Amino acid sequence: MDIMQIYLYFIASVVCQWICVQAAANYYPATPPSVVVHDDTFRPDIILRLSGVVLAVADCTSRYSSVVNGTAPGPTLRFKEGDRAWIRVYNDHDNENTTIHWHGLTMRTSPFSDGTPMASQWPIPPHHYFDYEFQLQPGDAGTYFYHSHVGFQAITASGVLIVDEADGKKPPYDYDDDLIILFSDVYFQNDSSMLNDLTSRPFTWSGDPDNVAVNGKSRALNATQEQQGSGCEMAVLDVEPNKAYRVRFIGGTAFSQVYVAFEEHASLVLIEIDGKYVMPHVVDHLEVVPGQRYSAILFTKTLQELTGADGKIRDRFWVQLETRSPDNDTTAYAILHYKVNSNPVDTFTLPATKPLTLASETFTGGWLEDKIQMYYPDPGNPFPRLEEVTRRIIVNVQEIVTNGSMGIGAFFEQSGSPWFETITNTMEPYLVSLYRNNTANFPNYERALANGGFDPVTKTFPAKMGEVLEIVWYLIGNNFTGTVESHPWHMHGDHFYDCGTGNGTYDPVANEALLVARHGRITRRDTSNLYRPAPSDQQTLGPGAVYSWRAMRIRVQNPGVWMIHCHALQHMIMGMQTVWVFGDVNDVTPLPKDLVDGYFTFGGAAYGNASRAARVLHYWHD
Repeated sequence: MDIMQIYLYFIASVVCQWICVQAAANYYPATPPSVVVHDDTFRPDIILRLSGVVLAVADCTSRYSSVVNGTAPGPTLRFKEGDRAWIRVYNDHDNENTTIHWHGLTMRTSPFSDGTPMASQWPIPPHHYFDYEFQLQPGDAGTYFYHSHVGFQAITASGVLIVDEADGKKPPYDYDDDLIILFSDVYFQNDSSMLNDLTSRPFTWSGDPDNVAVNGKSRALNATQEQQGSGCEMAVLDVEPNKAYRVRFIGGTAFSQVYVAFEEHASLVLIEIDGKYVMPHVVDHLEVVPGQRYSAILFTKTLQELTGADGKIRDRFWVQLETRSPDNDTTAYAILHYKVNSNPVDTFTLPATKPLTLASETFTGGWLEDKIQMYYPDPGNPFPRLEEVTRRIIVNVQEIVTNGSMGIGAFFEQSGSPWFETITNTMEPYLVSLYRNNTANFPNYERALANGGFDPVTKTFPAKMGEVLEIVWYLIGNNFTGTVESHPWHMHGDHFYDCGTGNGTYDPVANEALLVARHGRITRRDTSNLYRPAPSDQQTLGPGAVYSWRAMRIRVQNPGVWMIHCHALQHMIMGMQTVWVFGDVNDVTPLPKDLVDGYFTFGGAAYGNASRAARVLHYWHD
C-alpha cells in the first residue's frame, strides 16, 4: 500500500471518529445476585482444563509445562460485546494450584472472577474447578488474552481472547480478516525449578528466555534436520494477495520485550492498543512488552507485485522478532506465507542473514509516547486534566538485594513493601478478608494519606469513589549496585490514561503541556512500560537514585480489590505487585455474607470437585 492510499485511509477514519461516539457501559446487573448450585443440570459455555504434561514445546525440546486443554497456547476464545457467559476452569494438576486471569478485561462487579490469587480469590486447588462469570460491556471490543496467574504457569498456560463488536455494530476500520501473533517465551528450565531459584537463598536468577515463540512455535538456532516437525518449526501466517489483515499482536511473554517487523511490508497502520481503538498511525515495526496488545492493519501485496521479472511468484516473507531489555538479544522468525500456489512451506530453514534491521532498544523516550491518540471519546470517563487530579501518589519501585547467613537474596518493593501471592497460614485473599472481617481489615484512608497513599498496616493503596488519582511510578536504583531494569506495569479493574514517561523526577506542569498538545485524546490502556534509562545514563547515578518515571491517571469508578503489578513473571514472583482498594466498605463488599461465604475458604463451597457441585454466586445471570 502506497503513502497516498494510507493517507486516504487516515482521512476516512478521521471523518468516522467525529460521528462514532462510544456508548457508556452498564456495570451493574439488572436483577439481584443469587446463589445457584452448579449441578449436573448446569452447562458452562466454555470449559478450560489446566494440567501439567511433558510437552514437546517450541524450540526443539520438551519440558514439564502447564497447558490449557492439552495445548500451548490454549484454545482461542471469541465473544461479542454484551455476551454473558460462564467459563469453567478445571485444575487437573496433581500438586499445583491455579487460576485464570482475563487479561485486559475489567471484571468490574463480578467480584471473585478476576483470577488474582491472594487478592480477589483463593486459587483453584488440585482436582477442583471454578466457574468464572463474564458480562462483556459496550466498549470491550478488542484484543485480550487469558493466562494462569500462579507462579510461572503463564509461560505456557495461556490463550488468545478476542471480543468483537456487538451485533449490528461495525469496527471503525475495514479489514478482510484477522491474523493472530501471540508471543511467548521459551524456557528449557521447568517452572518449578525457576520458581525455586528465585525464592531460595542463595538467590539464582532464572536467566533470559532461550527463545521466543509465535503461536507456540519456534525453531532453535542449533536444531538438527531430524528435529524438524517435532515442536521445532516456525509459525506460518497464511495470507492472500491484495487484502487488508488486522494483525493482533499479543505480548504473552514472561520477560521479553519483543520488537517485530515484516520483510518488505513496512507500512503497518496501528489501530488498537490494549483493547482500545486509536487514531491510525503508520509504523514500520512494533514494540510489545509483556502484557501489551496491539492491532495493526497489514496490507498484502498484489499478485503483480509478487511476480518477478522471470515470471516466478514469491510466496513467502520473513517476520523478524528481536528481544530487548536488559541483556536479552534473541532473534527469532515466523513466516508470512501467500497462498498463491501449492508449494510446501519450509518451516525449518532459517535465513542466512537477518533480512531486517530493527530499531535499538527504546529507553525513557518511549515508543510512540506522544503520537497516539484515542479514537472513541468516552463520555462517562473523559481525560482528567491536571486541575482535576485530587491526589498524586508516588510509588517508589526498587530492587532490594540482601546478604545474610543463607547467601544473597533479592526482592522488589513498592513504597517500602513487596506483595507476594504465596499461600501461608496467616494470609488469605484480601477481598475474602474484607468480607469475612468487614471493617477490621479495611485499609485506613487517613493512615494512607499520612504515608504517601500507602497504608503500611494492610499493605494496600486505598482510594475513594470519585477520586481522580495521578499515580507516578519512580524507578529507583537498587540498593546494591544502583542498576535498574524496565518494568511493564499492568492494571486490573480498569484502564488508565497513560500520561507519559521520562528521565528523573516527574514535573506535572511540564508534562501537562505535552498532554494538552494532544488535544485531550490521551490513550487509555492497561499495560505500560516503566522504561529504564540508557546504560550510559545509569553510570552517572547510583543506589537509591530516581532514574525515570511513568504517570497514569484514573477516575476511581470501579469498586473492588485490584492489582497493579509488573507483568514480567520473575519480577511478580519477587514481589513487584501492589494492591489497590477502590471504594469504601459498602462499595467493595456490597453482597451479604450468606451469598459469598462459599468463596471464603481454600477449596470452599464455590470450588467444585468430583464429589461436590459448586455453590456459585450468579451476579449477572438469573
